[in-house]
Amino acid sequence: MAGDEESLDALWLEAQRVVRHRIRHALQDQIPGAVGGGGLRILGHVVQAGTLSPADLVHRFDIRSSTITAHLDRLEAAGWLRREPALGTPSRIQVTATEAGRDTYRRYLAIRQQVVEHFLEPLAETEREALRRMLAEVLEPARAPLRHGRRGGN
Repeated sequence: MAGDEESLDALWLEAQRVVRHRIRHALQDQIPGAVGGGGLRILGHVVQAGTLSPADLVHRFDIRSSTITAHLDRLEAAGWLRREPALGTPSRIQVTATEAGRDTYRRYLAIRQQVVEHFLEPLAETEREALRRMLAEVLEPARAPLRHGRRGGN
């Protein structure tokens, strides 16, 4: 049971772990062939951008190209995206979401929202809104470096 003596850091990490765990299990139950959160985040970037290259995804996620390729292989096998030569430069590959991929991503977002709403059920609506405002306030300055360059560390 969480007590007042627990640090904010410990509570934050535990909340993230619990929510991720619940999302993972909800995905397994509700989206057949789910490829996991990482693959769904990649799918989301493709859905939102319309078309991306694998190199674009490597840059956005700051991970190895082999990792992106493995995710793209699984997403393509699921029928959620397709890779094809880019117009005008057949040696370059572009990635686009299929209609099934767009539908899956919409379902993923709905599942994620349901899990978060369920997790926050013990809070009154005013407390949820206060939490939303506080998170937006601390995220505003934290987002600036992510928009203008690669993350440091690691």
